[in-house]
Amino acid sequence: MLNQTRFTSTDFKKAFPKVVLNHQAWPKRQVDRQMLLLSIAAFFDLEKTDYREVDVNDLIMTWSAFFGHQLNLDHVTLRRELVDARILERSHNGGRYAVIPDDTLTANVNMIRALDLESLVRQESERRVQVRAQYKNLSAGASNQP
Repeated sequence: MLNQTRFTSTDFKKAFPKVVLNHQAWPKRQVDRQMLLLSIAAFFDLEKTDYREVDVNDLIMTWSAFFGHQLNLDHVTLRRELVDARILERSHNGGRYAVIPDDTLTANVNMIRALDLESLVRQESERRVQVRAQYKNLSAGASNQP
């Protein structure tokens, strides 16, 4: 993967939910894009050397249903991003794909698979709701003061 960062579990747990919840388009920061692409890569079998395009699309759409629905990106764009980032390799005719073997990619994907990403995103979302509610309560209390 181009300029791939090896993430720690702690860093990924802290940053990934914020990346998912803060963006309504493809992030500008490379590290944020890498996190998203690595989380998509975690849906793939890293040993598989022959994916049909329809299978790649299905995996990307499954990921998108969990984490990418806010990004307003289609599976074609995300598939292209995976190829451009050198996570996936496309055959010459474009109909077949394979995960490109890479030790850093494997380490990141294994770390991500050990995490409960859905739970992390849900917890961050709930935390934000609580913060907003506290802020509203504080604001309402301040406006009721003489």
